[in-house]
Amino acid sequence: MRLFRTLPLVIVGLLAPCLSGAFPSSRDHDAAAAFLDRLLVDTRGLGNALTEQRQPSSLVVDLGYAKYEGYNNATSGLNIWKGIRYAAPPTGSQRWQPPRLPSSNDTATGGAAPAPPTAATEFGPICPQNYPAVPGLPFIPGDEDCLFLNVYAPADAKDLPVLVYIHGGGYGYGDGRIDMSEIIGANG
Repeated sequence: MRLFRTLPLVIVGLLAPCLSGAFPSSRDHDAAAAFLDRLLVDTRGLGNALTEQRQPSSLVVDLGYAKYEGYNNATSGLNIWKGIRYAAPPTGSQRWQPPRLPSSNDTATGGAAPAPPTAATEFGPICPQNYPAVPGLPFIPGDEDCLFLNVYAPADAKDLPVLVYIHGGGYGYGDGRIDMSEIIGANG
């Protein structure tokens, strides 16, 4: 079945750990829900806003807290943004707490000037993993600061539905560094 042939796609590689566990208060839950709603609205607009010009500078998306510059993969025909931070690092006092919005990139310039876009060309760090139980699989060191996602959008797309891809893993094996270009290409 070629489901992907009937659906224009934006694939968001979303790390599952941010969605696990209950939120301690409705206020935190509302903030997280509002962030996810905004992210979905923003990614729906990526196809329109970012494909008017096909130059690399046109692939800048402003998420309010940071700007990310993606790239066009001419082979697959996809615009790609990798390593987009979607929550503050869950380290220190934020460890085992509900996700919080990331701080603004403008704080790096003291707020005096807008921060330049971050190059979204590399996958973000993966969450900590155990040594693989399957012999022969490589061990990839992880980082607790691993709340990043990846966005793939056809370069000529408009008004796209959004597919959220949550990889497996359970802190055992699996991460969001799967290149979805091949999967999208194989399914039309």
